[in-house]
Formats: sequence, structure tokens, C-alpha cells
Amino acid sequence: MIFPDTQNRNQPPFDPLDSPGASDAELQLAGARAYNRWLADYCSQAPERHAGVAIVTTHDVDAAVREIQWAKQAGLRGGILLATISDHDPRPDPDYSDRHYDPIWATCQEMEVPVHTHKGRVPAIYGTEQGSTFQYLLEQQQFTRRLLTFL
Repeated sequence: MIFPDTQNRNQPPFDPLDSPGASDAELQLAGARAYNRWLADYCSQAPERHAGVAIVTTHDVDAAVREIQWAKQAGLRGGILLATISDHDPRPDPDYSDRHYDPIWATCQEMEVPVHTHKGRVPAIYGTEQGSTFQYLLEQQQFTRRLLTFL
């Protein structure tokens, strides 16, 4: 499996979600799409050896559904759902158990696309005070496991 990781030598020369202004939902979606196109092309060179895992943002459920469908048709084999929030909006995205995401889960099930999660960035709700990143690092393990209970 090829997961998004800029430290991996097989990755593109950019981090699709970590660029100036990347906290903006539209830019994150554009970065994810660019990465997914690159990944599909890379994996197509040796599909028997490379199983690409697409990046799917969750800000726009309809766009997420389209990206999952595109990724599957392009030969990618899974999707990382990133529930990132804008640095300008301190409200977290709904929990994955929220009916808001039902179209995403239905699409993954229908297309037999496995779902992966990612710890993501430090959400704005932690603030920027000294120790906020440390608090997030302590809690992020709990939150990545917590997703299983939601599902």
C-alpha cells in the first residue's frame, strides 16, 4: 500500500495538504485531487505491485463521493478520509457517526473501497498556546482509535 507520506521516496515533490493556505477547504480539495492524479499515474506503471491509497477530504460530502468514485475507477484501492478543519473555523467537523457522512459510507461500501483514517493536523480547537501541540499529541492516539467506535 502506498500511503501519503512526504518522507517516502516514492512520493511527489509536494505535500498536497501542507502548503500556504492549505487550511482552506477548496485548496485542500485541490491538493488532494492533484495528489490522487499523481498517485494513480504512479501506480499504473506497476499495478500488480502498487496499491495506492487516495486522499479524500470531508468538507464537502458530494465532492468526497465523487473523489472516491474517481479514485476507484482510476485504480486506487483505498481512501484516507481527512476530517480536517479550517484554521479559521474553530468548530470541529461532525463525528464520523453523524448521518452527514452517510453518502460517503454508502459509496465506499458500494464500490468496495476500504477506508483508512489519519490523525491529521492539530485542530484549531486546541489553540496556539504553549503546550497545545503536546496536548493534541497525547490525545490523538485516543481519537484515531475512537473512530472505530463511531463506525
